[in-house]
Amino acid sequence: MSSGDIEGEPSTAAILAVDDVPANLLALSAILEPLRERVVTATSGREALAAAAHEAFAVILLDVMMPDMDGFEVLGRMRGLARNRQTPVILLTAYDLSADAMDHVQELGLVDYILKPIAPALLRSKVIALVSLYRRGEQIRRRDEALAAKDRGIAMLAHDLQSPLAVVAMSAGRL
Repeated sequence: MSSGDIEGEPSTAAILAVDDVPANLLALSAILEPLRERVVTATSGREALAAAAHEAFAVILLDVMMPDMDGFEVLGRMRGLARNRQTPVILLTAYDLSADAMDHVQELGLVDYILKPIAPALLRSKVIALVSLYRRGEQIRRRDEALAAKDRGIAMLAHDLQSPLAVVAMSAGRL
């Protein structure tokens, strides 16, 4: 049973996996398969940006070394997209990031990075935690929307009752 089976929550969360090597995407999908979440794959930065523009993701797994647009550029551009401005991103890289690179990506909201070859249990545990936070945020957002709608309903009811109550008060005053 997926952790999304709680009342009012979607059954799966979307995870975006970005890597220019199809075998790596297949491996990521296999690693994440036990989580029973929906994995959306992209083989380039452009594909990733197009997907992120159309859908909100719980977490994004982003390869650093890609042709045309590296992971740093993709991350920077992704932060300009409203749907995924705050989405946690885990960079996947075969090399340790330099201190300057770490400072730069931390400014862009990087959550973590994992060295390749990827330890499956490590990646799954990080993704589980981030998906859980995403779901809690969505649950809070839905609750806030419901409370705001309820408040609007109460305000309308109070407004609608003012006229009849004014008539009753005026009649009571005459008596």
